[in-house]
Amino acid sequence: MTKGLSITTAAFAVSLPLTALAVTLEDMDTNGDGVVTMDEFMTAMPEVDPDLFSAIDVNSDGVLDAEEIDAAKASGLLPEG
Repeated sequence: MTKGLSITTAAFAVSLPLTALAVTLEDMDTNGDGVVTMDEFMTAMPEVDPDLFSAIDVNSDGVLDAEEIDAAKASGLLPEG
């Protein structure tokens, strides 16, 4: 991830209302397969820039797992909520 994307994404995430981002993997994982796709992420949080999904998807496999969501919360990209 580039430094510019990290800073932009973090600034964007901080500018959103915390309630918009305070969801869990279970809340977003509508099909129950244990991961969150871009579609599921955007459905749960339509006001979020898609670049945030890419920033959280550190292994670039196109889905978010519990570890990536936890890491995003720990780094401040997503609220702990």
